[in-house]
Amino acid sequence: MSLLVTLDRARNILKKWIKERNLIIEELESDHLILREGDNTVLVKIIVFEDLPDIDEINREITVLASRRSEYNKMYIAVSRDVAHLLDGKLLKKLGIGVIAIDLEEGEAREILQSPAISRRVAEIDVSRLEQDLSRIVRRILDSELSVLRREIEELKNRAQDSASGDVLKKLEKIREEIESIWNVIDRLKIEIERLKNTISTGEVQSTATSSRQEAQQQSDTSPVPDFIKDNPWVQILANKNVR
Repeated sequence: MSLLVTLDRARNILKKWIKERNLIIEELESDHLILREGDNTVLVKIIVFEDLPDIDEINREITVLASRRSEYNKMYIAVSRDVAHLLDGKLLKKLGIGVIAIDLEEGEAREILQSPAISRRVAEIDVSRLEQDLSRIVRRILDSELSVLRREIEELKNRAQDSASGDVLKKLEKIREEIESIWNVIDRLKIEIERLKNTISTGEVQSTATSSRQEAQQQSDTSPVPDFIKDNPWVQILANKNVR
């Protein structure tokens, strides 16, 4: 069975497994699925090999996947049943990565190692930097638009004495329309700024609530490292690896 056919077969079996558990598919790609399980976002990475892989091949795949662990509440690797027994269950448990074994012949999938639900990392937002960027955009728009108006006004001054009044009025009307256009842009930017501020505020509240829960759960633990990754032999590898 070719690699492409195997991947397609594994994906179809997983879709059946997902349906049986009333999970929601948010994204479906050739080699992975992103699911919704209540409030949890779950990544299921399908890993297939043309031949029976060696341990180094498997560990390379796990290392790449583990570097993205904080992006999802739960994370699984889905492998064929004959590969599942080669996996280091102890390592995967510490990394917080679950395992789904797929029987390609029988068309069945089974969760053989659960993935613990963790809080997703909230990206820090530099509010002051955001405001500076927005201000710079507004100034650039205004400078660009106002420079046109300045030229129009100067032209009117130069032609005021020998131009027909109707022509001057048309020019003034055009300037009025351009000024209205500028104010419309400013109004839209104000709305967008307020929307971004609300988004940032909501994110900060959620982040603070999550941090409080985690602190309460770890009062007796002086280590800043999460439980699922403590004593992990791959920590140094992941720390030196660029996140994809």
